[in-house]
Amino acid sequence: MDVTPLIRPAILLLAAAAALAAPLLNIPLDRSAGAALWAASLLLFGMPHGAYDAAVVLHQAKRAGAKSAIRTAALYTLATAASIAALIAAPAITVVAFLALSAHHFGVSDCVWTRGRPARTPRDHLLGLSHGVAVLTVPFIAAPAAAWAPFEAIATACGGTLDINDQLTRAAAAASWLAAATIIAFEAIRDRAQARAREQLAVIGAAAALGLTAPPLLAVAVYFLVVHASGHCLRATTPAAPPSPPSLANAARVHARSAPLLIPSIAAVAAIAATLFGGLTITTTALAFLLFCVVGTLPHHLLWLGLLSRTPNPT
Repeated sequence: MDVTPLIRPAILLLAAAAALAAPLLNIPLDRSAGAALWAASLLLFGMPHGAYDAAVVLHQAKRAGAKSAIRTAALYTLATAASIAALIAAPAITVVAFLALSAHHFGVSDCVWTRGRPARTPRDHLLGLSHGVAVLTVPFIAAPAAAWAPFEAIATACGGTLDINDQLTRAAAAASWLAAATIIAFEAIRDRAQARAREQLAVIGAAAALGLTAPPLLAVAVYFLVVHASGHCLRATTPAAPPSPPSLANAARVHARSAPLLIPSIAAVAAIAATLFGGLTITTTALAFLLFCVVGTLPHHLLWLGLLSRTPNPT
């Protein structure tokens, strides 16, 4: 049996075990641990996987002509501006919408039944959304107040407030997780490719274990880096071509080609941390990066779904 697909869920389980062992070893595992990982992801996998969008647009200019690339870039900019306007006008609603969008983005990009497929049916979207919901709801079940905390800080920094009810959050998250897990389980039973089904169930189970044991900010950061962003970097290719087999060489290429957008993006995160969160520390950098994601996820997601260009892009 090929155990390669099980490496990432194994890393998630190791992180969960470390989270359980930390108190026994008198190692504090608070919000700062997750913040440090989010800050590190500015350079490793996290921000580069999004900044690679610039390479996608440049490739489109070579393949389909400057007019097509300008159209894609204009729509990308428009989606970014819409996200900024929404965050300013309704911070609380926007951060909640961001979580829902992130669930869909994580899902269609990471789910074994949808990743790397440029054309998707409603069933594909349901399976992808179920994956993302199953991953992101667990921290809100385990520690709703801590899970909402960074988003409360973002809403406050943008002039809004989040009125959170822990019991309602936990109940809604649990119901959502159960529905999502049921859909995934039925699909795993139906899937004749048992290795693929095993990988899917392993990822969902390991993400659940991590979400129940680690602080929310840390749990989501580990998943983001180990499964989503690294997977994107290892597989990402150019539009209209099937994803490459996962490789470190491909990840290095993605990091190198992300530089034109990566450098100004990191500068923007630093500026956000300094102006909206009161200074440049690890914690404020993590919050600024999350705020940047609130703004940048919509155009990034639309680009890789193929909705900003005439040719769908594989994720």
